[in-house]
Amino acid sequence: MADKALNRETAKNYASYYAAKGGTRNDLLENPGVLFQTLAAEAAVLRALARIEFDPAAARILDIGGSSGGSLMPFLSLRCPSSHLTCVDISEEAIERGRARFPGVDFVHADARRLPFDGPFDLVYSSSIFYQNTEEEAAMAIGREMRRVVKPGGFIVTRDWCRSRPGDRTTKAVTTERIERLIGLPVAFSEPGALVPPVGRLLSAWAPSIYFSVRALLPFLTGMRVYVMKA
Repeated sequence: MADKALNRETAKNYASYYAAKGGTRNDLLENPGVLFQTLAAEAAVLRALARIEFDPAAARILDIGGSSGGSLMPFLSLRCPSSHLTCVDISEEAIERGRARFPGVDFVHADARRLPFDGPFDLVYSSSIFYQNTEEEAAMAIGREMRRVVKPGGFIVTRDWCRSRPGDRTTKAVTTERIERLIGLPVAFSEPGALVPPVGRLLSAWAPSIYFSVRALLPFLTGMRVYVMKA
């Protein structure tokens, strides 16, 4: 069972985020600035999966901090059976929304620092949870749990922001060095994802045809990476 105080704090943080950024901040239909950012992020996950021994029909997958299941879309697009997907989140509200959206997926309300199962999972996945977790002790606890429940020879795949906003103490960049320290495994390889938000959202809204060309020509503008580690 997840900690109720942490659950309330998470709900408060989400409410503050959308109050400041607007309710359509991440709405694919209403906000054209997020479309190519999402495409780039999901494409990076799919490229990573294509490089490992991943069997969509057989793999048991755990999504850490997956909210209402949106981060499962790359796996669902590969026709992974819903019954093989488990999504854990600290927010009770998000878990209930996920159960309504994806009835076949096992949504579990739990604290990722103390996962309520032993696994083993073929692949453990996370999206943007370490960037928002600046407390290294808590982040390392999550990393230890991810490593504990993945099977020997399985994979940990994490999609996260690799650049921090200048002066922002509420986030912390997820670099290769940091993710290796948190998980306790070496990064086998990584794939570039979305561009840094100001640039990526601008291009997505006003010049989507050059989005990926800009990333290829100016790789320092990449703001997100997908890291792959083998247990």
